Amino acid sequence: MIKLVGIDFDGTMSDTVGMVLETYRDAVSPFAGHILSDEEIARGFGMTEEGMMKLIIPEHSKEAIETFYELFRKTPIVACPGIRELT
Repeated sequence: MIKLVGIDFDGTMSDTVGMVLETYRDAVSPFAGHILSDEEIARGFGMTEEGMMKLIIPEHSKEAIETFYELFRKTPIVACPGIRELT
């Protein structure tokens, strides 16, 4: 009996990097006091979202992570370019 099926969406079925960058920028920029560039965000790639936020805005990382997850939940996956047809 199958109890769990996992699907790796990011980079497999969809290219969500643009969505993540936009959502991260929208969540963190107000706390940083400027609009974050892709390069600023990319410096934290490899870390968790929380780790990335602690790097850029240590004093507001808790509020920013809550904002990030709230915005991310509201972003429909169909908005991501590159959804590949399953065959």
